[in-house]
Amino acid sequence: MAKKANQKKKGPKGKKARAKAKLERQWGEQPSQEVELRKGKSRLLKETTKQPTTKQPERTVSPPPQEEQPTRVHDFSAVEAESDDDGRKAFSSLLDNIQRKTGVVDHDSDDSENDENDSIQRDAIMKDKPDSDSDEEDVDDLTLSYDPYTERFGRADLPEVSHEKVKFDMTRYSLPVDPNLEVQHTDKLADDLIARTIHSSIDDSASGFVHWKSLALAFQKTVRDSLRKRWEKLHSRRIPLDQHQTLLTPFMFSYSDVSWMTADAKEERDSTEALAALHVMNHVMTSRVRILRHNKQIKELEEDGRATADEKEDLFRDQGFARPTVLILLPTRGCCYSFLKNHLLPLLGDSPSVEKMDRFEAEYGKPELEEDEVEDLASKRRRQKILAEKGSDWRELFDDEVNTDDDFRLALSINPKGGKRGDSISDSSTTVKLFTDFFRSDIIIASPLGLKMTATSESGDFQADYLSSIEICLVSRADVLMMQNWDHVNDVLSLLNDQPNETNETDFSRVRPYFLDGHSAKYRQLIMLAPFMDPFFASSFKRYATSWKGQVRFRRRVAADAASISNVLLPTQQIFQRVSCSSAANQTEDRLKYFVNVVLPQINKPSNKQKHTLIYVPSYFDYIALRNALLKRELEPYFVSVTEYSRASEITRGRARFLQGRKPWMLYTGRANFFLRHKIKGARHIIFYGIPEHPEFYPEHVNLLNEGLETSKMSEEDASMVQSVSASCLVLFTKFEAHALERVVGSANCSKMVKGEKATFLFST
Repeated sequence: MAKKANQKKKGPKGKKARAKAKLERQWGEQPSQEVELRKGKSRLLKETTKQPTTKQPERTVSPPPQEEQPTRVHDFSAVEAESDDDGRKAFSSLLDNIQRKTGVVDHDSDDSENDENDSIQRDAIMKDKPDSDSDEEDVDDLTLSYDPYTERFGRADLPEVSHEKVKFDMTRYSLPVDPNLEVQHTDKLADDLIARTIHSSIDDSASGFVHWKSLALAFQKTVRDSLRKRWEKLHSRRIPLDQHQTLLTPFMFSYSDVSWMTADAKEERDSTEALAALHVMNHVMTSRVRILRHNKQIKELEEDGRATADEKEDLFRDQGFARPTVLILLPTRGCCYSFLKNHLLPLLGDSPSVEKMDRFEAEYGKPELEEDEVEDLASKRRRQKILAEKGSDWRELFDDEVNTDDDFRLALSINPKGGKRGDSISDSSTTVKLFTDFFRSDIIIASPLGLKMTATSESGDFQADYLSSIEICLVSRADVLMMQNWDHVNDVLSLLNDQPNETNETDFSRVRPYFLDGHSAKYRQLIMLAPFMDPFFASSFKRYATSWKGQVRFRRRVAADAASISNVLLPTQQIFQRVSCSSAANQTEDRLKYFVNVVLPQINKPSNKQKHTLIYVPSYFDYIALRNALLKRELEPYFVSVTEYSRASEITRGRARFLQGRKPWMLYTGRANFFLRHKIKGARHIIFYGIPEHPEFYPEHVNLLNEGLETSKMSEEDASMVQSVSASCLVLFTKFEAHALERVVGSANCSKMVKGEKATFLFST
């Protein structure tokens, strides 16, 4: 070891000078004279050509945006690599050329202080092709020529990116995906990913053809070694990435804005959340290790007096106005508990060092029953039977063993410590501190309501300086957040990356230039996960997805056999009536006008009112408008209401009166059904005032028709009426509800029903 150390000191510039030169090259200062670049531990590759000098950015105003030209590779193929050794030499040479063209060099401290996690590019060049299974032998071995973190946050200029949406043709990329899955991305996003990725073999007859699996694995290689090893251990399967993770990885790990709106399946949701957790943890660990290493280098330079204040200010710009860089929005404490315990913490080891874990278990884990809530064994069994009927998705969110509080905010810090190499900074031993102060945390996990209440000042204004430097925003379980209040989500997203009102002990010599110039929102990645597409999600994503890397949106077309209407088992005719509507803003008025003028006279005949009619109203605002219209016509004695705001006694009394026929109609809101999941018995007819957001609600209610109607317990008049009238279903919709309608009737039928000349459609089961 002593001999090796002496050899390192023989360099013409010394260890600290080499570290300084590497950092200078990272932040744009390219040497114009002949330099030597290290290759691995012993090989040197001389650069004999004159390197272009990159102009250092101004500290006050960023240069005007310029369109970035992607680096394309046409001068290397498998023909040049006849032998393994020659192939590696040519591949290494090509990678080094592209590194210099793109300005990517070794950006960490001296080799003696670098661990395996911070030498990704060097290892990728010298590493042999990993062993693969027989099914994967035809997949090209791709290796990234750059570190996505450095490429994302180490640049000085902000390129101008076209945001025109184009369809993503997956047939080019050799990935077997669901043919109903649609991908839309901003112009040239996929080409930019491939152009900046080097692959060791390409079929000349199929120009541009790339194996997407290999591309995803190449991005996974850029993850820190400790996290990648933990990932492979946690997901012990032959293929390290499943189909959905393979499709998402290149977009997510390249810091593109991602909107993942696909079919609701717990396995798929867990898969995407796990991948997002890996990306988040890798980002935080990379940022923290780099900042801590820079702190150490600054201290050494100050002690040696070898760098001026201006030089240090230009070299170590590695952070924003505030320390938190990741924001995760979740609907309930139970979701937060599951995300942290199942996805984040396992990436740090089998038994990670977590402070205040007992408090976290008490506040976010299973809620404790109070003394007056303790039930006897019979009552407990009866309640468990009722809860089992509500469905697995409901129990996952609102079961007795799940904390359903929607007002929470949890901040945690990730603190890497020194590993086996003395004072060097690594993530071999990491401590997680929970319930830290916002300004001393790295990740904030909160509900939109809880974060909004914290950010609201006494004057009613929003002030959240701790959100001024968010670099990744993950919105998970967006469908549940929509049922709570989507306005809270928009309010929180509007607070991100604003200029802070106070300094908050910020070291402005370390702040990246684009933060000072007000461009930080263009360096923020937005990831939105939901089981289906909705106009609320699409609008928010379009408004707040501003990354210069581009945006990509995933959605799944619904086949006819996968539509929820195919789950209707009751033999009945279902009428879908399209309501003429001029604009999306006038939907409430036009729908109410149609109901009052056309539907209400039919069910409110003076001679005989239609009894046992359930009116399902998805939106609470539509419910208010409909209820007021009925009250205005003095029809209050004929209906009961069950909403999410109704007391338990009101709900019980209303359901009993509706079942017994004493109240002919019931107004039932979609949010009440989502949170309570009541089985409404006594319905003979059902009117959907709008399309349910969750497609499974439609067959559930239609299949409940005639449930509980036993003619033996009715009067002769009511019994004869029930036997003479068959069950019916009427659905009102507008052309602006295509997303919800598609999930009920299928994509093909939806297109005809929204754009066709006819306005009435009949489905019979």
